[in-house]
Amino acid sequence: MAADDALESNGSIRRDLARKGNAFDVIRLVAALFVVCSHSFAVLGLPEPHPVGSTTLGTIGVYVFFVTSGYLITKSWLDSSSVLSYTTKRLLRIYPGYIVAVCICALALGPLVTTRSAIEYLSDPLTWKYIRVNAGFTAHVDRLPGVFSDLPYSNAVNGSLWSLRYELLMYLVVLLVGLIASRVRWSQAANALCHSLIALVLLAVFLGFSVGMLSDTSAPIPLLWRTGITYDLRTLSTFGAYFFMGALLFQFRRRVRLHVGIAIGLVVALAVFPAGAVADVGLMMALPYIVITAAFRAPAWLRSSHRQIDLSYGIYLYSFPIQQTLVHLFHPGPEMHLITLVAEVAISCCAAFASWKLVEKPALRMKAAVMSREVV
Repeated sequence: MAADDALESNGSIRRDLARKGNAFDVIRLVAALFVVCSHSFAVLGLPEPHPVGSTTLGTIGVYVFFVTSGYLITKSWLDSSSVLSYTTKRLLRIYPGYIVAVCICALALGPLVTTRSAIEYLSDPLTWKYIRVNAGFTAHVDRLPGVFSDLPYSNAVNGSLWSLRYELLMYLVVLLVGLIASRVRWSQAANALCHSLIALVLLAVFLGFSVGMLSDTSAPIPLLWRTGITYDLRTLSTFGAYFFMGALLFQFRRRVRLHVGIAIGLVVALAVFPAGAVADVGLMMALPYIVITAAFRAPAWLRSSHRQIDLSYGIYLYSFPIQQTLVHLFHPGPEMHLITLVAEVAISCCAAFASWKLVEKPALRMKAAVMSREVV
């Protein structure tokens, strides 16, 4: 313990954790709004903004989600008393809200906006395939019969859900790495996990560069190949890099010092980088540090140790079908973009609030009841 204290710097993340205040909820909310803003261009047939290199604003929002997940999910694993405990916490957080959103899109929204009759819509195998495949996370189906087929962003019901199966896979990888690390003596388990995560980051970056030269990057994942479940390797490697960079920042929390000045300097550097691979790599290296610094160095009024409400997940789940529905109903032109965006954000926040109150928060209470010793 004395050695650990000697290694711990005055501005380390570990000391910040001890203060029981962070802005992760606010950061996730901002990330969700990045996605909404970026999609607001796409649903009108406009090019999405690219703040850094070839990366869209919405993609940056998704990367922020993966960084925060990597940090918090690693903590969740280390706080869990068993595999069952960890798995229960993760599934109860991500799945109830997700499956309700899938069913609402297929069984409530779809029949209202489809060009088919109700009988044709409900008898079409694609309707039930949408629910079955998405519910199982085996792939992502984004089409429903006759739904949004004539819009600028055609045949897309919920263009945000596809990333969640990658998120779930990251949870599984943390579980597997944690189990491997637990085979080592407990005094060395943290070390083993840390080294494993470093290897995963390097592997993810390597895959990101290597598969970039391939035309077909869809491939089965080891241990899942017999099921026929496939993932895009380029996407998996990129998401994995951000996720495990976040995980590493948690693992090295005793040593990493968070400086607002450094984080601001990195933001400025990213803003002035010319478009290209250098900017994309720079984003991968800088964004995790920026996100975690913002989480612990944000003004006190943005930091909270007691989560009262979290709209970020609900906004992510419902914003895209809300955006598509508004375009379907009102056919706004490019000159109406700003007004449309305000309406999209307002309605998405209302839907997210309902999701939080009616689905997500009850699921969290269930999680607390099942795993009374665990911390979210």
